[in-house]
Amino acid sequence: MTIALPPGTRLGRDVAIKVLSARLSASPEVRARFEREARAISQLNHPHICTLHDVGQQEGIDYLVMELLEGETLAHRLEKGPLLATVVVRRPPPPEPLLGEAQGRAQRSTIAETS
Repeated sequence: MTIALPPGTRLGRDVAIKVLSARLSASPEVRARFEREARAISQLNHPHICTLHDVGQQEGIDYLVMELLEGETLAHRLEKGPLLATVVVRRPPPPEPLLGEAQGRAQRSTIAETS
Protein backbone atom coordinates (compact mmCIF):
# COMPACT_ATOMS: atom_id res chain seq x y z
CA MET A 1 0.00 0.00 0.00
CA THR A 2 1.10 3.52 -0.70
CA ILE A 3 0.12 6.81 0.85
CA ALA A 4 0.24 9.70 -1.61
CA LEU A 5 0.09 13.36 -0.67
CA PRO A 6 -1.46 15.28 -3.56
CA PRO A 7 -1.00 19.06 -3.75
CA GLY A 8 -4.56 19.75 -2.54
CA THR A 9 -8.01 19.06 -3.86
CA ARG A 10 -10.79 20.93 -5.61
CA LEU A 11 -12.21 21.64 -2.16
CA GLY A 12 -8.96 23.20 -0.99
CA ARG A 13 -8.12 20.71 1.73
CA ASP A 14 -5.00 18.63 2.12
CA VAL A 15 -5.65 14.91 1.93
CA ALA A 16 -3.79 11.63 2.04
CA ILE A 17 -4.63 8.99 -0.52
CA LYS A 18 -4.10 5.37 0.46
CA VAL A 19 -3.63 3.26 -2.65
CA LEU A 20 -3.83 -0.52 -2.78
CA SER A 21 -1.24 -1.77 -5.25
CA ALA A 22 -2.37 -3.74 -8.31
CA ARG A 23 -0.62 -6.82 -6.91
CA LEU A 24 -2.56 -6.61 -3.65
CA SER A 25 -5.82 -5.69 -5.42
CA ALA A 26 -5.62 -9.04 -7.21
CA SER A 27 -6.26 -10.82 -3.89
CA PRO A 28 -9.98 -11.02 -2.99
CA GLU A 29 -9.05 -11.33 0.70
CA VAL A 30 -6.94 -8.17 0.65
CA ARG A 31 -9.59 -6.21 -1.25
CA ALA A 32 -12.25 -7.36 1.23
CA ARG A 33 -10.06 -6.23 4.14
CA PHE A 34 -9.47 -2.87 2.42
CA GLU A 35 -13.23 -2.41 2.01
CA ARG A 36 -13.86 -3.39 5.65
CA GLU A 37 -11.28 -0.81 6.69
CA ALA A 38 -13.09 1.85 4.66
CA ARG A 39 -16.47 0.96 6.20
CA ALA A 40 -15.00 0.95 9.71
CA ILE A 41 -13.27 4.31 9.27
CA SER A 42 -16.40 5.88 7.80
CA GLN A 43 -18.39 5.01 10.92
CA LEU A 44 -15.92 6.55 13.37
CA ASN A 45 -15.75 10.15 14.49
CA HIS A 46 -12.92 10.95 16.87
CA PRO A 47 -10.19 13.62 16.98
CA HIS A 48 -7.48 10.91 16.87
CA ILE A 49 -8.94 9.08 13.85
CA CYS A 50 -8.68 10.49 10.35
CA THR A 51 -11.85 11.33 8.45
CA LEU A 52 -12.55 9.29 5.34
CA HIS A 53 -13.57 11.59 2.46
CA ASP A 54 -13.88 9.10 -0.40
CA VAL A 55 -13.30 5.50 -1.41
CA GLY A 56 -13.20 4.12 -4.89
CA GLN A 57 -11.47 2.34 -7.70
CA GLN A 58 -10.03 3.80 -10.86
CA GLU A 59 -8.35 1.82 -13.63
CA GLY A 60 -8.26 -1.23 -11.34
CA ILE A 61 -6.61 0.65 -8.46
CA ASP A 62 -8.46 0.79 -5.12
CA TYR A 63 -7.99 3.93 -3.04
CA LEU A 64 -9.11 5.75 0.11
CA VAL A 65 -9.04 9.55 0.35
CA MET A 66 -8.51 10.55 3.96
CA GLU A 67 -7.91 13.62 6.05
CA LEU A 68 -4.22 14.46 6.21
CA LEU A 69 -3.01 14.36 9.79
CA GLU A 70 0.37 15.82 10.64
CA GLY A 71 2.70 13.85 12.84
CA GLU A 72 5.07 10.94 12.83
CA THR A 73 4.37 7.67 11.10
CA LEU A 74 3.61 4.56 13.09
CA ALA A 75 6.85 2.99 11.83
CA HIS A 76 8.85 5.97 13.12
CA ARG A 77 7.04 5.91 16.47
CA LEU A 78 7.72 2.18 16.90
CA GLU A 79 11.45 2.81 16.42
CA LYS A 80 11.32 4.57 19.80
CA GLY A 81 9.94 1.47 21.51
CA PRO A 82 6.71 -0.41 21.97
CA LEU A 83 3.43 1.41 22.43
CA LEU A 84 1.80 1.11 25.81
CA ALA A 85 -1.78 -0.05 25.63
CA THR A 86 -4.23 1.30 28.15
CA VAL A 87 -7.18 -0.99 28.53
CA VAL A 88 -10.30 0.01 30.37
CA VAL A 89 -12.66 -2.83 31.11
CA ARG A 90 -16.12 -1.94 32.27
CA ARG A 91 -17.75 -4.92 33.83
CA PRO A 92 -21.49 -5.20 34.21
CA PRO A 93 -22.74 -5.66 37.76
CA PRO A 94 -22.77 -9.27 38.89
CA PRO A 95 -26.05 -10.91 37.91
CA GLU A 96 -26.78 -12.44 41.33
CA PRO A 97 -27.93 -9.24 43.09
CA LEU A 98 -30.02 -8.24 40.09
CA LEU A 99 -31.62 -11.66 39.83
CA GLY A 100 -32.23 -11.75 43.57
CA GLU A 101 -33.83 -8.32 43.46
CA ALA A 102 -36.06 -9.31 40.52
CA GLN A 103 -36.99 -12.56 42.23
CA GLY A 104 -37.89 -10.67 45.42
CA ARG A 105 -40.15 -8.31 43.46
CA ALA A 106 -41.82 -11.28 41.78
CA GLN A 107 -42.41 -12.99 45.15
CA ARG A 108 -43.81 -9.79 46.68
CA SER A 109 -46.05 -9.36 43.63
CA THR A 110 -47.34 -12.93 43.97
CA ILE A 111 -48.02 -12.49 47.66
CA ALA A 112 -49.92 -9.23 47.02
CA GLU A 113 -52.06 -10.85 44.32
CA THR A 114 -53.01 -13.85 46.45
CA SER A 115 -53.89 -11.79 49.54
